[in-house]
Amino acid sequence: MVKRRNPKCPKCEGKRTIKRGFRNGRRRYQCKECSRHFSGNHRRKKPVFWIQHMDGLAFRKFGYEHNLSSTQVYENVKNEMQLLPSNMDISKNICDPSKWSGILNLDGKYIKVLEIKRPNKRSIPFIYGIDFLSHDIPLGFLAYSESEDVFFDYFLKLKEIGYPLKVIVCDEVAGLRPALSRVFPSAKIQLCHTHFLENIRKSLQVRIDPTYRDFFHSLVDQVFHTANSKEERSFVFDRILRDETQDNNLLKNVVERIKSHEEELFAYQSIPNCPYTNNLIECFNSHLNGRLKTIKGFQTFCSAQLFLNAWILRRRTKPFTDCNHPFKHLNGKMSLQVVLKDTLQLEKVVRALQAPQIKLRSKFQTIFPLGSSDSQKYESADSHKDTQRYSLKGATESIKQYLDQKTCFQGLLVYPPSPEDRIEPDRLGYPDPWAKPRILGKVIETEEKMTGISR
Repeated sequence: MVKRRNPKCPKCEGKRTIKRGFRNGRRRYQCKECSRHFSGNHRRKKPVFWIQHMDGLAFRKFGYEHNLSSTQVYENVKNEMQLLPSNMDISKNICDPSKWSGILNLDGKYIKVLEIKRPNKRSIPFIYGIDFLSHDIPLGFLAYSESEDVFFDYFLKLKEIGYPLKVIVCDEVAGLRPALSRVFPSAKIQLCHTHFLENIRKSLQVRIDPTYRDFFHSLVDQVFHTANSKEERSFVFDRILRDETQDNNLLKNVVERIKSHEEELFAYQSIPNCPYTNNLIECFNSHLNGRLKTIKGFQTFCSAQLFLNAWILRRRTKPFTDCNHPFKHLNGKMSLQVVLKDTLQLEKVVRALQAPQIKLRSKFQTIFPLGSSDSQKYESADSHKDTQRYSLKGATESIKQYLDQKTCFQGLLVYPPSPEDRIEPDRLGYPDPWAKPRILGKVIETEEKMTGISR
């Protein structure tokens, strides 16, 4: 067995040190060369559970390495993820908007949530965007649909964090255009060529029927690869309609469809560094899909939001290793590191995320101190089951400020209000505000299970 040596003296770096008792749980040492006393801490550091979980390590294997049960690992992961800050708050408070490129790859990844009671459908979209040049994820949230209202809320929050949006690279979604014009009227849309051409392949059945295969490849080569200006494309469209369609309505509809989306298909030609595909965010989608494959869904909306918030934070604080040209300069850097206001804050931010139980405040923190008049009032309301008397109108200002917070726990009330005071859930689909709460010690929780991460 190797004997552990005493630490060096921090003043003279001498190795002749001896033990001199304890102070506040830390071992004290004395240097025999300069007589300086100093502290040392040989206690084993507590592992960071949520980072290992985000990287795909199984609860059972992690528990075996640290002599814990899988249930204990799960509880630690859940508690640490609850203490993490909101990704939007990080983007708003410590990121420099001028370091974002304004070119946003936007997409939605459908997540399985078991509490959704739709017929034949339990998946809801996780909408998030990636800044193209920095590979950073400024904003993402879970919603019940890809409607205009959802995209409108997304763009409002994007504007709130100060993102300088110039162009959005996305798929063809009906509700996105009107929502974008309402919040960012000068921003442009660049449709993904990969998805657009794939829809044309399906309509012509190119993969299974060779009838229109030559026409499709000729159309793609002339319109998408050869023509570099609007005049050249107009000439190509006229020639194809005149010579190659031959009164075939299906082929004419394909050409007319490309012409109607010409401005959104070729917006990248007028914007420097703008891509014409969504390949970047598809890489992130494939990584998220592989991570979700082992989880097999979430119990509740809040548990899914909790996991996805932690996933974004992990992606923003994990260095890149395999970026190819033209992003080789990002290798070895974190995406959050590229967009910080002050790069000296990086170490502090990463340390806070690695020890959330010390550095960060919990979203479940007490609204009012236990034993106060407010607490006694709500305890008496709980004992008498008087939901009509103690409604939201009687809440204090601190409670109202808590309820106004734009987080995934927006729908949690201190006590269910009366029917005339009922607050409708946010249109993004936050939890039901009628879930009955209870007061445990100094923390307000609900009987509804907040986190349902599958083991």
